[in-house]
Amino acid sequence: MKSAFYLLIALLFMSAGCRHTAMDYYNRGVAKISSNKEDFSGAIADLTEAIEINPKYAEAYLYRGIAKAEVKDFEGANADFRKATQINTVSAEGYNTRGMAKSELRDFGGAIADFTKAIEINPEYVEAYFNRGTKKISLQFYNESISKIDMASEINPPFAEGYDTSGRAKNYREAITDFTKVIERDPNYTDAYFYRGLTKGQQLDFKGGIADLTTAIEINPKYAEAYYYRGVGKFKLQDDSGAIADIAKAIEIKPELKKNILSKEQ
Repeated sequence: MKSAFYLLIALLFMSAGCRHTAMDYYNRGVAKISSNKEDFSGAIADLTEAIEINPKYAEAYLYRGIAKAEVKDFEGANADFRKATQINTVSAEGYNTRGMAKSELRDFGGAIADFTKAIEINPEYVEAYFNRGTKKISLQFYNESISKIDMASEINPPFAEGYDTSGRAKNYREAITDFTKVIERDPNYTDAYFYRGLTKGQQLDFKGGIADLTTAIEINPKYAEAYYYRGVGKFKLQDDSGAIADIAKAIEIKPELKKNILSKEQ
């Protein structure tokens, strides 16, 4: 009789030991996101288990939102980020990540508000400054009904004469301020120089734009888009030989740019 009692106790302990906690599922889900295999579907399943065990697990919502964004479920991601920030109202990372999800949904105004909130919580949050700067540019382009916002992959030359009206100029000035804050905090942040250079070009500051693009190239000599846009800026300053050399270098590094460039000329 006594042996049966001890066996029952042992089975109860074994059963309890086999149960996964919310943290177990959370750790496993995060590992699936950060591993080389990038098992986002598996991560979503694990993080969902964590949330079912602990519905107030803000970090689990946050990382499930990240995984959903990776599989292009941006509405689901946005819902998770919203929930994470509702639970943890002081999470700069949560606001920043929710801002990225809103960007994918083309809610640039909402994204900028979230990045601003992240910066208010953590004034040294470099990524939030960078994201806010790029989305201010995106908001301007989106308001002008330009279909593709990603200036790094879409060959849609900035540096256009007559482009600097008062409303546009305000957005560009604010974007430049954000990129400058990034550079002040991380002087090797290549993309901050790149986007600041493009934005200066939109304000017809061709020399300033070229200087920033040159810095981006010095940090990353394989930055094809920086060579291309620097070439555009040099054309505006009538440095034709320099412009041709830069655009040729861009195509040498990234041959697919040639097709995009030719399509713009047709």
